[in-house]
Amino acid sequence: MWELNAPLDVDYITKEGFYLYGACAVDEPEKNVSFSLLYKPVSGLSGPIARIDWLPFHDHGNKGRITGPWSWATVKGTHIHSYDLNSRYGWDRMVKENLPIALPVDAELRDFNGLLEYVGQTWNISGIRAIPTPEWYMI
Repeated sequence: MWELNAPLDVDYITKEGFYLYGACAVDEPEKNVSFSLLYKPVSGLSGPIARIDWLPFHDHGNKGRITGPWSWATVKGTHIHSYDLNSRYGWDRMVKENLPIALPVDAELRDFNGLLEYVGQTWNISGIRAIPTPEWYMI
């Protein structure tokens, strides 16, 4: 398993408890890669604020939690669990239900570097290219 846990800066100040987390299996190249924005306070409930799942092994169902075309439709392939869609349920449900609402990503993300670009643009992370490629690129 390849994992990344990097603290994040906002306006050049490292924010306590705010992290970019990434994970993928090294034996599954270019599949099932996940990046999350995590909030881990000194005490209390910690968990994801937002997540992007690239070519996941699982589909996602919103179970009627939102209105519109993705209310009950299955989200297949790359999808994003945005803060905006999930925050209305409150911090407790966001964490305990692992960001229950997701929408498909319309951008064509051909490889890991394309995913990094998307994550950087979506979450305004200017130093995203400092993330090393997973070991499966070296195989």
